[in-house]
Amino acid sequence: MGSGEFANGLYQQACYMKNVKIMDYSLQLKYPRDVTPVAQEPFCYSALNDARPGVEPMFYFGGPGQDLPYCS
Repeated sequence: MGSGEFANGLYQQACYMKNVKIMDYSLQLKYPRDVTPVAQEPFCYSALNDARPGVEPMFYFGGPGQDLPYCS
């Protein structure tokens, strides 16, 4: 999944998405609030939502996945 690196590798290593927005009921594009990233197999994959004030939010994800013997 992605680059094969865990999300904590951030911009230089992990796979990422930026400028992720949703359209709310007023038809305005906004960054989703209170996002909690979850990896169902945390020893195989990870996810990280980097949403700091004043910086464009970025969502990092990835991991070695099936390259590890205990990952399916």
